[in-house]
This record gives sequence, structure tokens and C-alpha cells, in this order.
Amino acid sequence: MLATGHAEHEPVRVAGRMAGYQAGYLAALTTMMALRAAELRGSGEHVDVSMLEALTHNIDARLTQLQAYQYSGRIGTRSTPGALLAMGLFSCADAAPGIGGALAFMLDLRYRDRTGRGLLIELATVENMVPMLGEFLMDYTLNGRQWEHMGNEHWWLAPHNIDRCQHDNMWVTIVARNDEEFRRLCAVMLRPELANDPRFVDNASRYAHRRALDAIIGAWTANADARWLMHRLQREGIPVGVVNNEPGILDDPQHRAREFFQAIEHPSTGRQLHPRRAWCASKTPWRPMRHPPRLDEDNAYVYRELLGFSDKEYRRFEELGHIGLDYDPSVP
Repeated sequence: MLATGHAEHEPVRVAGRMAGYQAGYLAALTTMMALRAAELRGSGEHVDVSMLEALTHNIDARLTQLQAYQYSGRIGTRSTPGALLAMGLFSCADAAPGIGGALAFMLDLRYRDRTGRGLLIELATVENMVPMLGEFLMDYTLNGRQWEHMGNEHWWLAPHNIDRCQHDNMWVTIVARNDEEFRRLCAVMLRPELANDPRFVDNASRYAHRRALDAIIGAWTANADARWLMHRLQREGIPVGVVNNEPGILDDPQHRAREFFQAIEHPSTGRQLHPRRAWCASKTPWRPMRHPPRLDEDNAYVYRELLGFSDKEYRRFEELGHIGLDYDPSVP
């Protein structure tokens, strides 16, 4: 839980456990925003950041985001058929609370402008994952249908999957959205007879026999270069893309043409490539980014200049362990 009282009288109080470093950063950012709003508006804020506290009170905080991914049901619907309900190191549960928190804070300011009163903001991880499962929840509510282990499949389209290619750890995604696209796919595969196969004659039939269709397409892609497949099928108007690994992302011609990656010098790690914005605006020039901040690098600027705390208050925060160069002893 994270709570702030009046900015002029009570320092920030932090208790409980944050769910991963993303949540800690979000909590700190939200706190600074709340304190700044209190300073400008003359009233306090109370911000509640609850990351599955009831479920994870005695669990390592760094696991919480992955557990949220599981508790929400996302893994149950999107895991690969036959796979264990496990999760790797990536989880979009990190992003969901950030989006929800930013929106909640803006709505809080709007509410205060209209009423003169503040709001309690509760930032819950699992609940922020629910909008990502809207179709599944509505289908279960209205039709009683429960989706499980879809992997990369679609609700009704087939083919719609990821297939292994010729070289090690290279894959492509291939989708046929209608009968015409499927016929063009069959022609490129040099298997035109598949378009007239009763199992694949229309989308409903293809979806019913999608396992057999995936096996046929996978046998074809296994002997072809991933990028050749992508360019060849794209020329036919068929949705297809390479599943890039890290070297492939850095060497991708589209990324190079758009100058998506920018080299930034870091005091500790040297010159590294970092992604820029995902979009380019014609009348908004791109300003070079500074290096990712080091631990404690901007504390003095944020607390003293932006938030206006005195040197005495700043030292007090250091003594309490709110800021500093070292992690809390509970972090291994």
C-alpha cells in the first residue's frame, strides 16, 4: 500500500510490497505526481497501489506480476495446447496497471476540478488485466463457452498460426482471412488441390480441420527461408510476418529504414542501441534521448527542485530508506 498525506506536513509513507520494479517505478511516479498536485492545488492526495496484496502477502514480490497473469486467466486461454500453465519472464500484466494508473490519475484531477474533492485510487493488477480478456468473458457469459489453450490460433480463422522455418529458431506467422487468400496461399505452396479439398473448401471447414491444415503448412515452411516466405506471400496479399529474434529485430530492414533504434552512450555500459518511439511525426523532430537513469541519479533533482523538499527533509528520506543507492535488504 502506498499513501501520501498533505505534502507540507507528512512525508511519503510506503508499506507492504511492490510487485516488481515496474510497479515500484509506477508507485514512485504516482507519488511524485500526487505530491506535485497537492502542492499546486493546496490539498492532499491518497493513492492506494495494491498489487494482489491479499494473494501475495508472503510471496516474493518479483513473482507477483507473473501470478497476476495467471490469476486473470490470460495464460489459460492463450497457452499452447498441451503445455503446462507456466509463464516465462515476460508478462503484459506489467503494462496494464501503468495504463490504468495514468488514466485514473487524470480522472482524479478532472473530478477535483469539478467537485473540489480528491479520490482514492486503487491500482489492482488482475482487474486491469480483465479488459484484455473481454471477448472470452463475454462469450462465456452469453454462450457458456469456455476457451482454453488457444496458443496462436484465432477464434474462427484458419490457417492462423506460427510455423517453423528452415533455419534454427526462425518462424513465420501466416493467416488466410478468406477463401481467396487461401487459394493464393495454396498456389504459392504449389498445392492448388488443397483449395478444393472438402476439409478446407471454406473457412468453417478449415477451422474444423485446422490441426491437419497446420501440419501441411508447417511441413512446407520447414524447408523454406523465413524472409523469403514473408516477401513471397506478402506479394500475394497474404498476411504474413517473420517472428524476429533479437539479432533479427536489430537487423530488420524496416527498422533500419525508419531509424527505429538509436545509439545512446551510457556511463556504465557504453554505447548501446535503444528503441525510439513507435511512430514518426512529420512536423515533430526527434530529440535524442539521454541514457537510462542510474540508481539515485535524479533523486536530488526530483525531490529538491521539482517537489521542493528541503535538505533536511531529503536527508530524512535517505535515513528512512525511501531513496538511496542500495536496495532494501529484503531484496536478494
